Amino acid sequence: MNRLAPRLARITLIAFLFLGTAPSVFAQCQTASTGNAPSGWCRGDCDGNRVVSVSEILRLIRNALDQTAPDHCLAGDPDADGAISVNNLIAAVDALLVGCPSEHAAEVDAVVAAYADDNTPAISVLIGRGDRILYQRTYGKADLEAGEPASTEHQFLLASISKPFTATAVLMLVEQGLIGLDEPVSTYLPELARFGDAVTIRRLLQHTSGLPDYYADPLWSALLERAPLPSNADGLALLAETGTAMFAPGDWLYYLNGGFELLALIVERVSGQRFSDFQQAHIFDPLGMHSTFSIPNPDREASARYAYDYAAQPGGTFAPLPYDPSVYMYGSGDVVSTTGDLFLFDRALFSGQLVGCEVLEQAWTPVRLNSGIEPTLFPVEPDTKYGMGFFVGARNGHRYVGHGGIYLGYRTYYAHFLDEDLVVIVLTAQDFDIFQVFPAQVVFPIADVYLM
Repeated sequence: MNRLAPRLARITLIAFLFLGTAPSVFAQCQTASTGNAPSGWCRGDCDGNRVVSVSEILRLIRNALDQTAPDHCLAGDPDADGAISVNNLIAAVDALLVGCPSEHAAEVDAVVAAYADDNTPAISVLIGRGDRILYQRTYGKADLEAGEPASTEHQFLLASISKPFTATAVLMLVEQGLIGLDEPVSTYLPELARFGDAVTIRRLLQHTSGLPDYYADPLWSALLERAPLPSNADGLALLAETGTAMFAPGDWLYYLNGGFELLALIVERVSGQRFSDFQQAHIFDPLGMHSTFSIPNPDREASARYAYDYAAQPGGTFAPLPYDPSVYMYGSGDVVSTTGDLFLFDRALFSGQLVGCEVLEQAWTPVRLNSGIEPTLFPVEPDTKYGMGFFVGARNGHRYVGHGGIYLGYRTYYAHFLDEDLVVIVLTAQDFDIFQVFPAQVVFPIADVYLM
């Protein structure tokens, strides 16, 4: 046991430094453990002090030992004298905190196996807790015609998981004082002044603006007549000229993709950058999201390693989907990424690197209509509501925020369970039924494996 003394001394020193110099950190951790931290999610407090998690302390212990504990649970004892090794102790504590990474692999595989094999379009799954990835695997083929197996490096169009990115961009500018949540949209887009001052930035983020939907006829047909491959600017010009408000702002929630495309235009006008460049410079690049970009981006699109999307056909076959004329509209479904990069975004979001706690609290508060009702968004889960660019829901009493997406053959879902600090990301290139099959039979059963 004497040979462990230097290492244990170094661990004791680390503990002393934390306890001696950062009592406020431990007080905050204690507050978080009792459920009194802001909504149970904030990993950095609003006063600027950094919360140090137990997993971070474990990493420091590993550094003190000059080695890394294995990623799997250790069994047995490598020490000849039968005494427990420090590495085994660390691994055991880590296992208690986050579970063995491979512990539930068979159960996750069993959920996905009903929908994926070596000859189906790709499905990519990542589960993480804290800063640690517990499970990551991609199933199926990225390209059925070429027979290319899918990997964790293949990129998926995120569809409406792009909306949390757009909301984050807006909220970053809100924190800088360049955008006001309750300012009229016409402050930034004077072309929309005819809809009145009650149509605010907050209303666009909440899908409660009441603005016309140019993806529904007759406006969609008029938009295609204006431009066969319309842009955000084309959509704005159309709304400036025609269309009637669907309801008074705040009277109802209508999921409006065009509202997030208008928000992207506002980011451009306020920042002076193209929306894709803003996201790249302020979100993707700083976080090391090297496999992520926003379309339109011809250079990145040409070099992307796509998991191509397909539509199911009778007899269990799949066919490529046709080109969609809205493909270059951005802000509502424009981000291309991987499960690994999405995990980086989630970690940054929950550590306060992108937006502060106070603003995120607003984004993760369910919409309350003028009538006082908090409307349910979709029949995905009974308690799925909407905040500002984020789903706000619960699964069997486990609170989560996130978003789902559907575009062409892509079906995507991202959920962060607040009290458990558990992240579930599922990206697919199959056109699952978005209401019945994808969340209910794929995403949430995977989450249940780790929530039980």
